[in-house]
Amino acid sequence: QWVSQLTQSNKTSWLPPGFSQKNSVKLVQQIVHDLIKWDKGTLLGCLLKNLVVNSISCSVNGPMPTVNQLFAHVQQHLPRASEFTQDLEIPTHVMVRFAYLHLTTIKFVRSGSNACAAAWGPTDRQFLFLRSQSADYNLLCSVLILQKYQLVFGSGNHYYQQIQADTLTLPTKAEVQSNFEITRRCRGTNSQAQD
Repeated sequence: QWVSQLTQSNKTSWLPPGFSQKNSVKLVQQIVHDLIKWDKGTLLGCLLKNLVVNSISCSVNGPMPTVNQLFAHVQQHLPRASEFTQDLEIPTHVMVRFAYLHLTTIKFVRSGSNACAAAWGPTDRQFLFLRSQSADYNLLCSVLILQKYQLVFGSGNHYYQQIQADTLTLPTKAEVQSNFEITRRCRGTNSQAQD
């Protein structure tokens, strides 16, 4: 109702292009789709820093970035936060996501596929799977992701060519379940010792 009361000049200047046409909802959906697609492409380009040359990383020079360096690189290309939050410590859940995305991206590049958009399919499915799991499962999976990331990139002096393919593994459901059982037994042993 508010839109219908606007003058034609206000509609033109305030609303997305084509909004006053018949397909306005479709046009807005297309704009949102294009923005998300652009941001995903930019994020993928940032994840490929010192891995392969792309529209974001114009050269491959230096070691693979650490999570902190990667986070700063992404913020430089996808600035969304307030300038006052730039110096804050990276929250653990964000660090886990970046570590996971970085490992997944490197693994995808190693597979030899050059269809960058295809990299998101397995990643999106994994995030949906994790969303359906318990908090304990997610916590243990996060710990394993950070451990594997530390193993591959620990010192921050690793070059892409030096990374061995067998180190580029992500936590499997079996690994998480195994750690879950170990943790459960440790909790049981600790509670019995306290009694």
